[in-house]
Amino acid sequence: MTDLDRRFHETWLGMVQPIDGLVVSIPVLVDAQCMERQPPHVQATLLELCPPTRQGEAGPEGYAVADLLALFTGLLGYAPDAFDVGDALPEALS
Repeated sequence: MTDLDRRFHETWLGMVQPIDGLVVSIPVLVDAQCMERQPPHVQATLLELCPPTRQGEAGPEGYAVADLLALFTGLLGYAPDAFDVGDALPEALS
């Protein structure tokens, strides 16, 4: 296990610490090799697709997905026919 792997998973676990439920350890995450490195342009694309929701004194204080279809297709690489949108969604989801 590299220091980079350990730091990545420690940071992620710190952000998603559950109050109840599933608990995952760092060695399990490292063994699963679930960290995927992305080039810097992916972060830039994510910031374009998720603009700041509000501006504070020190800069942006929150982000939100502005266009879900663009996020699915442009960042995650899904084909537009991989999911339903608009009138194709079941009424139960409204």
